[in-house]
Amino acid sequence: TVITFNFVYQLVSSLRQIRVASTMQFVQSVSFTLIGVGWLAYGGGIVGLVYVFAAATVLAIIPGALSLTTGWSGLPKSDTVFDARSMWRRLLPYAAALWAMNLLTNVFALSDRYMILHFLPVGEIDGQAAVGQYHSGRIIPTLLMSLATLASGVLLPYLSADWEAGRRDAVRDRLRKILFAVSVAFSVGAAVALLLAPWFFSTVLQDRYTDGLALMPMAFVFCIWVALTTIGQNYLWVAERGKLVAVAIGVGLVTNVALNMLLLPLWGLHGAVVATLVANGIVLIGLWVAMAGQGFPLDSTTFYVTILPATLLAGPWVALISAAIVCLACPHLKVWCCEALL
Repeated sequence: TVITFNFVYQLVSSLRQIRVASTMQFVQSVSFTLIGVGWLAYGGGIVGLVYVFAAATVLAIIPGALSLTTGWSGLPKSDTVFDARSMWRRLLPYAAALWAMNLLTNVFALSDRYMILHFLPVGEIDGQAAVGQYHSGRIIPTLLMSLATLASGVLLPYLSADWEAGRRDAVRDRLRKILFAVSVAFSVGAAVALLLAPWFFSTVLQDRYTDGLALMPMAFVFCIWVALTTIGQNYLWVAERGKLVAVAIGVGLVTNVALNMLLLPLWGLHGAVVATLVANGIVLIGLWVAMAGQGFPLDSTTFYVTILPATLLAGPWVALISAAIVCLACPHLKVWCCEALL
């Protein structure tokens, strides 16, 4: 069901039916939540949640399938002769790069938690508690990654259309504006969240995750860097150099594992977050280098985009002031931010 959902979702997105694609995601999330809560409320077990998720995924496929069924006949027909060999020759390397990137990304996302369990010098119960603390510090930052994933999927068909039409400068200009807007908006949002986080952790989480609260600034920084990587990698995909994304993530994964092995015994949970922070910074730098090799300009904008989230490490007020200074000192960048958000 997940494979079918992803196929329909990507096809609808490629046709730039963004509203339908968003509806599919919304239906999947809401239906899984409602059915899952109902299942657990009536004494259902964890295994049943797998079937609940499958049912929610099937429900989410329906809007996309209806859109494709009703609109397929209206799509333009090509007069050129279909060359299957040429298609597969271009498609298979792209698919292989995408599979490699997805595999490495999923391993990267889970590696730090497994490293905490196996390399933190505590018992099994304390290790699981440390993973819970680590996860609590990522609850809010992870939302930014989800937003970036949604934005990236919306953006890709438009960038691809401009690229195939030969408007390469338009692709670069649009992507620079959006990356800057995301960096500013997410940094400001993270700063506000950090100001509200003490209340959230003391009231909602009942002071059970104090370590997670202390780790949250670093979690925000690397989650924003992941968000920038998620959006920026679209440039390499439209340039058909997706394998470079996999290479950058692979280097980051190796770095993350090595640093976790080194820092977890020395610094404990704090070391795991530092390792993930450094590894994601390396991935982002690797992405910039790969994009520059394909003609994307690296200038002061790229510097602002990269450094601004890191100001969260100095405190939320420093991040807010830094964002204001960047926008006020560079009026054209402020215009870019507004254009991209609109």
